[in-house]
Amino acid sequence: RPLFKYYYKKGSLPKMSADKTSLDWTRNIIKNQVGAKKLIVVQIRNSMYLKNPEEFPNAITGKKGAALRNSNLPEWQKFFEKLDRAIYQVICICTKDEIIPSWRENDLVLFSKDFGADIMKDFALIECSYLSLFPPSGMFEFAFYSDTPCCVFNPPIGYWKKKTNPIYQLNGGLNDHEQYCYQSQFQQFIWGKKDTFETINYHFNELVEKLESN
Repeated sequence: RPLFKYYYKKGSLPKMSADKTSLDWTRNIIKNQVGAKKLIVVQIRNSMYLKNPEEFPNAITGKKGAALRNSNLPEWQKFFEKLDRAIYQVICICTKDEIIPSWRENDLVLFSKDFGADIMKDFALIECSYLSLFPPSGMFEFAFYSDTPCCVFNPPIGYWKKKTNPIYQLNGGLNDHEQYCYQSQFQQFIWGKKDTFETINYHFNELVEKLESN
């Protein structure tokens, strides 16, 4: 694959960046909403459009396929509740329909859509973040190309290999670890583990320790 050849030759991925307008918008958000805190960007995947995180365990029961890549909402809520908000400011990126109103009302997080973000502004938030946390959804790819420290939680094992369309086998026929072999030491897939509070918290703190000691 051309991308693998580039990585093995250069030791990194080609660099991508958001456009200047989106970066300027993000710097203004950081100035006014984040201040001296460290910006943590969290993508929330809530394709069932639940408004109450406590509905998640029952709603996900029996689901297959893409639904299993959704964020474990009550576990993420627990992570937000226990995060030191004197040090960190979380901004969640998602669609308007995926927003959890109680997180906003209880000042647990900010939502980028409340400030008029589009996808390019969400990319800029990722690029300017201290670190970003993702479900296995497309946004994490930008973090790899912008060299943003990140964790990707709950990636499905063998997801692409199970696809029957030949195009998926062309682009995703490799084993999981082969498919994503080019992340930096500050970028990690959390293979084979659900996004429970314990898993999220452990890998968040592990990444923070790496960044602080670097």
